[in-house]
Amino acid sequence: MRTISVSLFCQIAAATAILFFAGFSPACASSLQVELVAGNLQIKAVDVPLAEVLRSVDSKTPLLLKTPSIALSEAISTEMAGVSLQAALQQILAGWNYVLFHKKTGLGETGEYLLWVYEKKNGQHNTGSVAPKPAIQVPGYTPPPPINMSRAAYKKLFSDAREVEGQITAEPPLDAPSEFSGIMVFDVKPNSAVADLGIADGDLITDVNGTPIRSSANFAKMLHPQALGERPLVMIQRTRADQTTAPIYIYLQE
Repeated sequence: MRTISVSLFCQIAAATAILFFAGFSPACASSLQVELVAGNLQIKAVDVPLAEVLRSVDSKTPLLLKTPSIALSEAISTEMAGVSLQAALQQILAGWNYVLFHKKTGLGETGEYLLWVYEKKNGQHNTGSVAPKPAIQVPGYTPPPPINMSRAAYKKLFSDAREVEGQITAEPPLDAPSEFSGIMVFDVKPNSAVADLGIADGDLITDVNGTPIRSSANFAKMLHPQALGERPLVMIQRTRADQTTAPIYIYLQE
């Protein structure tokens, strides 16, 4: 009986070895290879959680992955070679809505990239542009009532542009079309003046009183009381993450 057991074990081992060297592997096996060659990415992933793939890309490139509030645990399989960071993310995140931001160096050259994955697409699989689309006005949409605030209170909250700028983290999307103006918000300081206006993660702010916004510093400057002059109304044009328009109106009272 012992001789038969050893013989059977050897037969199984031999069969496994034959399958392995013939190029077969167990269906449950997963593997991940991410390399950066001459500035381009080479990625081969087999049944690997999306979060793990993104972390590996993060470790090889000047990419900063903002930790999402949603799980990225679904397993993906993909293979690509000689592609840019943007092209790789389009393929890896084809089923997700995300925004890729860039921060430029003092020389005007692109430095770090920041990736924010904020929601799963509704059953869509689209590898096209990931830039936010122009806002679509929803039929029957009624603008929200204005926020009533005294000029004295407004001045106290928004006179320090540096402080207001520090309450919001936002950047122009990297892949935005040339005619696009605005900033995508991906962090708002809790219990701040900006947060109290209703501005939240995922909002796209395009202008304040008709003036295009291109940075958080520009946004803080346009909210400054001096920039408003004697206007009785502050209008912040905003688009939510679901592409619905949701402007903010602040009515200033004497």
